[in-house]
Amino acid sequence: MSISNYINQKARNLTVFAFAVVSLIILPFVTIISTATLKEHHGVVLGVGLMIAAIPFHCFAKKHNALYLISFLLNSVANGFSLAALYISKNINLNFDDLIVAIIPSVIILFLTYLTLEKFINAKKLIITVFSIFSGALTITMMIFWIICGDLFFSFSFFGLLLLLFYICVFGITANQNKRSVLRDISFGSFGAFIILTVVVITILSEGELFDGLDLDLGFGEKKKKGK
Repeated sequence: MSISNYINQKARNLTVFAFAVVSLIILPFVTIISTATLKEHHGVVLGVGLMIAAIPFHCFAKKHNALYLISFLLNSVANGFSLAALYISKNINLNFDDLIVAIIPSVIILFLTYLTLEKFINAKKLIITVFSIFSGALTITMMIFWIICGDLFFSFSFFGLLLLLFYICVFGITANQNKRSVLRDISFGSFGAFIILTVVVITILSEGELFDGLDLDLGFGEKKKKGK
């Protein structure tokens, strides 16, 4: 591997890592603010609206790469809007500290993925495969405990891990492709993450009608107290 390719690869990995961290940090901030300001299912509507608004920025970014940043940010904020709709509809009292704690597993795995890629730069495919399998298994585990326990930690960790999986995929797609636009891949990943997250939210908001025959009780921990 030439020195220029080596440096380029490290820069690409750092870029994906930085944007993934920003996305994971935005999620709890937007979610907590949205639950305090929005009503009912407005979050999903606003989220979809932001995603649609991000499309032209992504399309025109071929000539102006900076527009990919706007596309990424719009989708990252949209994630929080959609997730807020879920907690609002379930009348859940969110605590910012709890959300931060719940997002920590995703940040740690992301950090370990990045460090491992930096340390073993010639074993990228194996590293991406291992961390993808591990993150996928942890995502399923969080979902199971969410269904069983109905705890806020498991539900928010589940959604954080969903976002993480997309950015691990971006690591894999862009790592060896020096001619690809890393910002374009990140922008694409943000669209995919929003779509999957919102599909899950809509499925739950529809009271599980997409899974007729399954008795799923998705609790969310402590609910808001209503006045008598």
